[in-house]
Amino acid sequence: MNNIIASDIYETIKSKENIDSYLNDILEISDLTKEREFNIFKSEEIWDYQIDESSFAEWLYSKENPELVDLKKELSILINKAKTIDRKTYNKYESYLEEGSSNFYSFSCQFVFLSDDDKEQYHNVSTLNKYYNVLRWYLRKSPNINTLFNSGKNVFPNLYFHENVLPSLRTLNNSFSSIVEEIIEHLEALELYSGIENKIPSVSNRVKCQQIVEKYNIDCSPETSRERAKIMSFEILVSERKQKINCEYHTKFKKFGRDNTKQDRIYFSFGDKEYEDGKMIIYHIGDHV
Repeated sequence: MNNIIASDIYETIKSKENIDSYLNDILEISDLTKEREFNIFKSEEIWDYQIDESSFAEWLYSKENPELVDLKKELSILINKAKTIDRKTYNKYESYLEEGSSNFYSFSCQFVFLSDDDKEQYHNVSTLNKYYNVLRWYLRKSPNINTLFNSGKNVFPNLYFHENVLPSLRTLNNSFSSIVEEIIEHLEALELYSGIENKIPSVSNRVKCQQIVEKYNIDCSPETSRERAKIMSFEILVSERKQKINCEYHTKFKKFGRDNTKQDRIYFSFGDKEYEDGKMIIYHIGDHV
């Protein structure tokens, strides 16, 4: 996979109110792509891009705004290490984006992920959220349950996937290929909720379920059977004492076009501060137990 740094990155940076936060995003995306061994390229023209008679190179190496100096230094190292491509090659990539693919808004972003042999796999990435959306795009095309389980922690950083998830995926009543899109949709909703609303104190779990219903338009509720609720729980050791984590809360997949007697669910916990940094815990993706 190729990762192209846009030549007009300077224009994108300067348009941001919180430049320090934006630079942090750029560097974090870079670290994440390095882990996946993406090839990183740039055009030499990136240095000469100008705004208000100041070039990108001049801004990058200037000492103004002391709070940005360290971040700009890291960014300069990133760009210097990127391999150089000629203008013709860069224009070729830019022309792909101008064909109107729904994956793109403009070429004004810091990165473009693309595969030379498949134009569906061109993705415009300018924020961490868009980066994770790209990973989820690939996950939707996941061929099997092992890929979903093993990729979960990388694709949904606010969720913790319990080891029980993998065997539970084998209990799905519907074929994995027919339901994977909806699984990702539900996990995306829980990921977003976990990163924002779930941090708000003094909100009951029942209210949280209702918020998920209203905000993301997916069915979410606690388990009605106390016996089934007990099954959807596990114990952890805290200060040498056993503590139970209840994962009875669940989302239900749409029933349209599916056998009403063969419904699947995602069971989860809203999290425990003593376990996995308080992340929401995905415990079961499969049959209604």
